[in-house]
Amino acid sequence: MESAGIHQTAYNSIMKCDIDIRKDLFANTVLSGGTTMYPGIADRMQKEIAALAPSAMKVKIIAPPERKYSVWIGGSYNSIMKCDIDIRKDLFANTVLSGGTTMYPGIADRMQKEIAALGPSAIKIKIIAPPERKYSVWMGGSILASLDSFQEMWICKEEYDDAGPSIVHRKCF
Repeated sequence: MESAGIHQTAYNSIMKCDIDIRKDLFANTVLSGGTTMYPGIADRMQKEIAALAPSAMKVKIIAPPERKYSVWIGGSYNSIMKCDIDIRKDLFANTVLSGGTTMYPGIADRMQKEIAALGPSAIKIKIIAPPERKYSVWMGGSILASLDSFQEMWICKEEYDDAGPSIVHRKCF
């Protein structure tokens, strides 16, 4: 049994959305990721989706050149490069993955290779992928919430209702 192609999958996904936003989705589909780098894929997808879509629907597939880079890998690199030059070496050598989206098999190796390709060749790059990283964000939040200093920043509904958003700046900064 043959599975649906990417154009059929994209079309089906759009058709499952609320009717009020389908027009915008058909007109603004953005390709992302390295697997969309095949020459002519945007034009081909646009034609194939247009053939499936209602005839009055404008279909536009947008294929920005930066789609070949993973947004979060490039974002990690850019974040390090915005830091003080004196600590960049340590940040490149101690990048720790956290959160459920980092659980994909091979993601640490991929990130290591992609940041190495972007970064200075003399810099040691080490991506640390703790096995419990799926829960590390929750664990960090749990530790933060248990600190006495953080509890002083808690805002109850009554305080927020009385002071509005400015209470956040008063109590937290």
